[in-house]
Amino acid sequence: MRSTSMTTPILTVPHDMLNEIALKLPAVGSTKPWRDVNSLALTCVRLRQWKKTVVDNYVEMEWNRVSAEVAKKTGWRDSLEKILSNFEHPSRRLYREPILRKIADRYPVPKSEKENQSCRKLLAKIFENRETASLEEICKCLDVCGSSSLHTKIRVLTSLPSLLISLSREDGQKVLRSMFNLVDKDKKLGISLAESDIFEKIEESLGDDQQSKILLELCLHSRNLLYRNPDVNVVGFGLSFIPDEKRWQWVLDNVPECLSTSIGMEAMLNDSACQKKIIEYLSKSFSQCTTDLDRLAVCEKISRIYRTLCKYPDGKEILVKVIKWFFKAPPCINSTSGYLKTNYVNSLLNYLPHIKKCMGNKEKKLMQKKLYKAVIFSINAKAYDQSTSLVIAMAKDDINFFSDFSETISCMHDQVVLKRLLKHSHKFSGSDNRDKFIYVLCKAARYHIKSAPEFFDSYMKAADKILEAGKNSKKPQHKDDGSLASES
Repeated sequence: MRSTSMTTPILTVPHDMLNEIALKLPAVGSTKPWRDVNSLALTCVRLRQWKKTVVDNYVEMEWNRVSAEVAKKTGWRDSLEKILSNFEHPSRRLYREPILRKIADRYPVPKSEKENQSCRKLLAKIFENRETASLEEICKCLDVCGSSSLHTKIRVLTSLPSLLISLSREDGQKVLRSMFNLVDKDKKLGISLAESDIFEKIEESLGDDQQSKILLELCLHSRNLLYRNPDVNVVGFGLSFIPDEKRWQWVLDNVPECLSTSIGMEAMLNDSACQKKIIEYLSKSFSQCTTDLDRLAVCEKISRIYRTLCKYPDGKEILVKVIKWFFKAPPCINSTSGYLKTNYVNSLLNYLPHIKKCMGNKEKKLMQKKLYKAVIFSINAKAYDQSTSLVIAMAKDDINFFSDFSETISCMHDQVVLKRLLKHSHKFSGSDNRDKFIYVLCKAARYHIKSAPEFFDSYMKAADKILEAGKNSKKPQHKDDGSLASES
């Protein structure tokens, strides 16, 4: 039987909604509707009295019987197996749930790590057989199982979908937060759950609760555990179920990590109730940074939403402030690998189109200077993914500047760099710019005409093949030949 502390859906329904439900009952169509509805209410009262006076006594008697059986066994695990097997008998299945609840509440304090592991397995076994559980019981179980094996954690979380159904919206959201706190402590757990169907089952258990569903989606997306990219409009729709005056605080309390994702920030900026709050939040985050690395992290985060920020005066103000700092900041280098920090490179790439469109020549020259230094450093550090992305971005931004750049920098002759850039030449949407880009690469490859003639010959053949494929793609009868560019 369900304890009085449990929250059932009918108990959370406001009285005015109960009125609407009552008017739709079949009894309303009877000859004596008031008598029938009143009889239903009295039946519920009578059932509650029966539960309190009779059933609770039977539960206590069953607990005494179980306790006596436990005393005869060598350990809690053996006792549990005995109890669970006995509960399959029809006369005892009714009392299985309250007994399991009592066991979970009174399991012994372990004296050793071996006993501790045994108790965690015990709790997982109990959870698998529970019909209902309160917020406190679920959170306690998740906390106790925090240091259990991956297998035990998965077993516990597999039972969550059926337990969430009996919780109120607020308690259900607290359980979701507890679950993700557990996931944050064990990265393998998150990956295992994402590869299974547990998250999907949890989503199904939420029914039409859009608010809780959006919480689940944002939590998964913030941890790269979502199998698809969420739509910012869908996120906004889910958040709209939270009252305007509570929405921002709800996000801060329940899923603050989403404010570090592009989707989360975009959703807040598109929301009239949260727009000023997110801009103030980003401005405060940047101002309170104590190191250049911290500022860089915020800078990179803002660089992903600059297009939306530019729509609002306050947003444009913080954007200008951050970019000015970025121009003065030294290149940030990863102390362990020697590569440029990923968020430094991302900031360069993200801000480049903004500066080209929205700022003056002075800022553009400063950006080109930073790109120049970053490319040199990344090539020398053999960070070829970084150098390829930077050079492609530079050439897309200004093919003439790229041409001058390749003439003045000796490390552009690096064979690996030349090969990778040629392979990515298909990223140019216009054939003229692509041809110019390949021409510059071929010019740089001439450096090896004597020192590495085999490399030079094969490189020129590959370049000619891409150029020829590009020409053929313009002819109607050879439309499909353009794919050669990306294959080369």
